Amino acid sequence: MAECMNDPIFSIIIPVYNGEETLSRAIMSCLQQTCRDFEIIVVNNASTDETRKVVDRFQSEKIRYYYLGRKGRSYARNFGIEKSKGKYLQFLDADDEISQQKLERALVKFSEFDHDAIQSSTVYYKDSCAIKAVVPTMKRNLYETLLIVNSIPINSMIIKREICSTFPEDREYLEDRIFWIHSLKNAKVGYDPDFLGARVHLHSNNTSNNYYEMFVNNLLISLEYLSCHLSFKMNLSRQLDVAKKYLYYRYFIKAGLIVEDKQISEKIENFYFREIVRYVSDLKILQRYIANKIKIPEDNS
Repeated sequence: MAECMNDPIFSIIIPVYNGEETLSRAIMSCLQQTCRDFEIIVVNNASTDETRKVVDRFQSEKIRYYYLGRKGRSYARNFGIEKSKGKYLQFLDADDEISQQKLERALVKFSEFDHDAIQSSTVYYKDSCAIKAVVPTMKRNLYETLLIVNSIPINSMIIKREICSTFPEDREYLEDRIFWIHSLKNAKVGYDPDFLGARVHLHSNNTSNNYYEMFVNNLLISLEYLSCHLSFKMNLSRQLDVAKKYLYYRYFIKAGLIVEDKQISEKIENFYFREIVRYVSDLKILQRYIANKIKIPEDNS
């Protein structure tokens, strides 16, 4: 297939900070794509190593390189979105790689169906060993799942540029989850579960390893966006507030973390949880989450 002369179909955005050891693998996975209609936008977030030389060695017209001051990963991704020319965006961290046919398979699905985004499977590696796979499924509502857990690896999705939100630049962790919550709220998402589209490589400096901070931030995001998303048939603001505190309490107890919060009572009226479950019965995933994770006791009164 001939190299593209006009605006490309795909833009691959790679933010990088001190990525001299891994960036070459990420870029190579892009340049080996069977679909040739793409550009690569490398945004150097004030690296102090040989990142620039890694990019220069490729001598590819497909790569556009930008150097920024140290403004954070979200700023770098937003900058990449602003500079992108493609109809569809693929985000790729400098540690990771995408499979050779990812763009081609996505293009086929975008052509056949009226999708705003396509999600394929992702495998996580540590010390060259596969430790976890994230496989998309149509059995549950993607957006509602996203309100409960961080269910979309940043490298797994290809999304229309026109529906993209921006990454929050005031957060150090889980900025991708907030981006997906805003971008996919009304999106039509297609799935390619049988295709391994991306590989995530974990290492000691990877933010995915900062378990405690990721855990806390995941919880806070869930509470924040569930509050905005849920609509009740009656005023349950006080009940929801109590439920939040209980959920917070149980989250940390389950994780074996010590939390001191004087507002959290060990004796919480379970009536509030029954009311929430009853009035959000259409939100099945939340109902299952409450039933499975919170374990509401029966009312014997």
